[in-house]
Amino acid sequence: MGRQFRINGLVLGLACLVISTSVNSEEKPLRTLEETQQFIRNHNLNWVAGETSVSHLSWEEFQDIYLHPIESDDEWDRMPKVTIDYLEEIADQRVGVEVDTSAEKFSWINHNGRNWMTVAKDQGMCGSCGVFAAIGATECAYNIALNNPDLDFNFSEQFVLACSAASCWFGTTVQQPCYYLDEVGVPDDECMPYIQREGQCANACPDHTERLFKIKDVQGAMPSDEGIRQILAVGPAFCAIEATSGLQRYTSGVFDDPTANGQPNHAISIVGWDDTVDAWWIRNSWGTGWGIDGFGMVKRGCCSVGWTATTFVADTETMSAAICPNPATLKIYKSLKNSGNASGIVKLETCAGRPGQMNFTLSKAEGQVGTAISYSTAQGTVSKENPVNLEVTVASSSFTTEGVFEGGGIMLKNRLQDTFIPVIVEVSNEDPPEANFSADPVAGQPPLKVNFENRSTGGETALFTWDFGDGNDSEDENPSHKYAEEGTYSVTLTVSGPGGQDVKSKKDYILVTTDEEEITEHQDEVSEQEEDEFAEDAGDESQGGCGCSVADNERMDFLRTAGLVIRSLF
Repeated sequence: MGRQFRINGLVLGLACLVISTSVNSEEKPLRTLEETQQFIRNHNLNWVAGETSVSHLSWEEFQDIYLHPIESDDEWDRMPKVTIDYLEEIADQRVGVEVDTSAEKFSWINHNGRNWMTVAKDQGMCGSCGVFAAIGATECAYNIALNNPDLDFNFSEQFVLACSAASCWFGTTVQQPCYYLDEVGVPDDECMPYIQREGQCANACPDHTERLFKIKDVQGAMPSDEGIRQILAVGPAFCAIEATSGLQRYTSGVFDDPTANGQPNHAISIVGWDDTVDAWWIRNSWGTGWGIDGFGMVKRGCCSVGWTATTFVADTETMSAAICPNPATLKIYKSLKNSGNASGIVKLETCAGRPGQMNFTLSKAEGQVGTAISYSTAQGTVSKENPVNLEVTVASSSFTTEGVFEGGGIMLKNRLQDTFIPVIVEVSNEDPPEANFSADPVAGQPPLKVNFENRSTGGETALFTWDFGDGNDSEDENPSHKYAEEGTYSVTLTVSGPGGQDVKSKKDYILVTTDEEEITEHQDEVSEQEEDEFAEDAGDESQGGCGCSVADNERMDFLRTAGLVIRSLF
């Protein structure tokens, strides 16, 4: 075993991997595909064997590289365990991502119709399954914490392998990756790419301390199936399993091996359950050529699956710079009554955490919508002070019938992430909305609280996106916002609905100053502008059936001439 570390005074109990040709959990290992298929028939099992990414190895080679007995550790029993109160606290923080532990089926591979897991990686010819299982769970934890299943950060297994005293040949304990992820963190994969051997920690990129991501709240599951379900509500469960020779050739179905002796020898993550077949969903570290794209199902109770299950959450407060698109999925409304192209805005901004900047490049993702996309910039830099408003346009000629069109979008790439931004186009024959708004007050001393009112007309509006001009935004229909600093702020409202989208911008609309004379002048100027603007809108509506007569309109003209502000006559 490698060196052990303690977190909060506790050994986190799960050992991992490698080197002992003397370890043989079966009296007669299955050495060929034919033997494995016959074994399945003899025991009437419900899984399929075939060629996989590791099936070319002999059983002895497979054991040497991947397997080592994991000893029990009594101190794991004293490790903090997930409680119901903690689960309720987590649920309150994750609106829209909650997990029902009483559900018949659940998986982070497909929760609310989205895949929250990153791709299953390949540990290759190195006994680093503990590191890969922990990193895979951490990548998913960040997707969950930031409520975007498509962020898919790519962290460096090599950094944890080299710097935590883990070993390809003597394995690792779960304490080692957990220690580094909790206390030190892990940078992006580009900082230190995987080389299938220990390597030197000194070979990490020079600025790795500025590129770290950490975890927190490391906790174990109560030793039961229900305990594992509970920690799956937090995120994937990092745990151990007995990998028998049959697992080497698993391709699909529910894996079971009645000859397993229950001695854990391999680290994986449990990512879900299916009560209809009494099984856990697992993620392995033998690449996408094993199982179902690197994932699989294991019968509950088989092979000690779930032993010392442990979970944690992403520490978004200390994370390095990363880009979070807002919205995570862009919906563009297109009206057949408008022959022009339709567009929407994705705000590229840094996620929570330490300040910093991140470069990006964009490319089109395949699919019907993806081929019709263009965007306002193909590359750039995002920081907290300088988010990027990416205008995404879809060609009108690509959507000539009513319906909802999906498939494709935009790929945002940098050293940390390959983030997919799905684009959905909803086409209808409705009238497009016409954006407009007002505010009260439009000038005042700091801090100035401003109440904004949506005054859009035209077709139905389903989505409101406000940009207050100071780096803040809102999706409320009638938001309030407080301006803390003196300055002049431009405000933009984007409205979207079944008939399309419209944008209204008002330059230098809000004035925050201590100069009373400037405040009065600005209020009068804006009042005069909006008096005419909204009166014209009212006149337009009168022609469209609001009940206004010609005499009404003449009366409105008279009142305007008299200098009165007309908000509404009716």
